[in-house]
Amino acid sequence: MNLEGLLNVIPLGLVIALKKDILFFNKASCDIFGIDFIPPEDRPFAKEQLQQYLDQILSQDFIHRHSTLYKILRFVRGTHTLCLLIEVTSLQYLDQFFLSVDFAEEILKYFFLNPYEGLNVVDKNGIVRYLSPPHEKFLGIEHGKGIGLHVTEVLKNSRLHIVAKTGKAEIGKSMEMRGVERIVARIPIRKGGQTVGAIGKVMFRDLYQLKDITRKAESLKKQVDYYKRELTDLRQTTFSLDRLIGRSLALKRMKEEIRKAAQVDLPVFIFGETGTGKELVAHAIHNLSHRAKDPMITLNIAAIPPELFESELFGYEPGSFTNADKKGKIGKFELANRSSIFLDEIADLPFDIQSKLLRVLQEGYLEKIGSKKLVRSDFRVISATNKDIDSLLENNCFRLDLFYRINALSISVPPLRERKEDLPILTQHFIKEFSRKYHVQIKVVSEEVMEKFKSYHWPGNVRELQNEIGRACSFSSGDRLGLEDFSSRLRHARTDRGPKIKNRFSRKTLLDTTERDLILEALKKTAGNKAQAAKLLGLSRTMLYKKIKALKINL
Repeated sequence: MNLEGLLNVIPLGLVIALKKDILFFNKASCDIFGIDFIPPEDRPFAKEQLQQYLDQILSQDFIHRHSTLYKILRFVRGTHTLCLLIEVTSLQYLDQFFLSVDFAEEILKYFFLNPYEGLNVVDKNGIVRYLSPPHEKFLGIEHGKGIGLHVTEVLKNSRLHIVAKTGKAEIGKSMEMRGVERIVARIPIRKGGQTVGAIGKVMFRDLYQLKDITRKAESLKKQVDYYKRELTDLRQTTFSLDRLIGRSLALKRMKEEIRKAAQVDLPVFIFGETGTGKELVAHAIHNLSHRAKDPMITLNIAAIPPELFESELFGYEPGSFTNADKKGKIGKFELANRSSIFLDEIADLPFDIQSKLLRVLQEGYLEKIGSKKLVRSDFRVISATNKDIDSLLENNCFRLDLFYRINALSISVPPLRERKEDLPILTQHFIKEFSRKYHVQIKVVSEEVMEKFKSYHWPGNVRELQNEIGRACSFSSGDRLGLEDFSSRLRHARTDRGPKIKNRFSRKTLLDTTERDLILEALKKTAGNKAQAAKLLGLSRTMLYKKIKALKINL
């Protein structure tokens, strides 16, 4: 039986019985039980020993005594019993495979009988022990006639006997079979640390099949490359210099500084007030640099809880602390390899973490939490703050040596009050943006509004202008924005009195005033219907009532 030769070289104990009569068992099962292998021709004279052998396998006592060494799987169909004895230490993964007789049969059929596989098994001497029927048919060999021959008598240019001797696998090799070029794999069979044979398998029936797969893979690669380019182009368009809108001399000067900074691979420090567009500047620098092919990694320092700084920046190994992810975590600096990392609000970085960041910037290596291995990362750091960095340095709240390291180049983002000539073009840009977003037909602002814009100090800078126009567009129903469409804070603001006005409102006051105006506008638009007003504001009715009470809005 040509299949028997194969089953006797696999390291898997196998017993097949009809009721209490054994029909077949292989050599590996004898090794497991510690009995001498009985050749097929002697089995009729060893029925008593075989019966004891079967009784051992079927006994719960044997299964219990050997459960730590072997997994015994029994499948029963009618009067037939199939027993598989699997070494737990090396074949645990098979436990989930053999869940049913049907599935076990399908696996055996796939490996040995399916018409798409060319399978050849030899022993350590290169003697053929099994040829799959499709392989026999292709080679023009009568069924079973190849068994017992040396593999080179079946396939003249075979190397399967060499693999059986050396124990070294050969995967994806080209081989000519009866004038047809095929791609094959030759895999050694090992048992007890020794090579006992080898399996030869056809991976691709001909080179055309391989070429077809290669062509499809290349096509997929081209598609991926195309979408990567599209994504890069989109990213560069979204965060290009064109997003820094205006024609003022201050803005033109800053754009020129950005172009120069992008050409040299040095750390850049961006400083400017809240809402001036520091992140847009960082993206523009990155997207004009040679690192633009990889996305910039952005980290808002002010938004990270103090206890998570180190893990966010440098990552950690699996199980390095309580509640750590079992897979560990890659830090932002490692993610930024070959790219740029933007540290927004860097002045909020705790003092103890500043020293660790300095070491990473100096050496270019980082050390994960729970690891002693240094990880190399090639990154460019771009940082920003809206705080008075000089004051922080004087009060020893920020390390001077770290500041020197991140401030190789510096760019100042001008506040809106210093480039008010950009107000008309910025206003039109935001009107167009929000008209499209809210599906309205607003074209312009009134002259009164533009005069107010020019006299207002804009403590929130471009972001405040954007929010004011967005709010006005969401509530207006005409094609022109009047002063009445804007917040009361803007409407009642005094004319520009210089930088001192910046501190007239605390952050909470500004937020409360803005919320009050939005709620009043929503209630006005819905004729006092709180349910509709809540829906318009994106709030629940309960939350709206709480805000009305907290802001002391009289209805």
